[in-house]
Amino acid sequence: MASFTGGAKTGIALHKAFADKLEKIIALELGGNNPLIWWDTDDIDAAAFTVVQVGFPTSGPALQTCATPGQPEGDSDRCGDRRVGEIGQRIIVGAPFDEPHPFIRPG
Repeated sequence: MASFTGGAKTGIALHKAFADKLEKIIALELGGNNPLIWWDTDDIDAAAFTVVQVGFPTSGPALQTCATPGQPEGDSDRCGDRRVGEIGQRIIVGAPFDEPHPFIRPG
């Protein structure tokens, strides 16, 4: 198996190198970003909390996310843009055993 996170040129080279080795697994992470979509909802708070949880996951060993919320389309007030910012500012960053327990910490 080969696993690579980095630039597209190297990813293409690895893809070509493994193209005739069907018994091998290759995993490439080349800077992609999964979209975060929510449909119409009346519960803007729940949707905003979900956006924050996806955009700022609890860090730790071997944790990686490729979903990062970007600019909302449409009416940003309706999308909860302001609410996401309010929730995001309450995120606690700290050491693993700090009190209150941090949401984002070193692994």
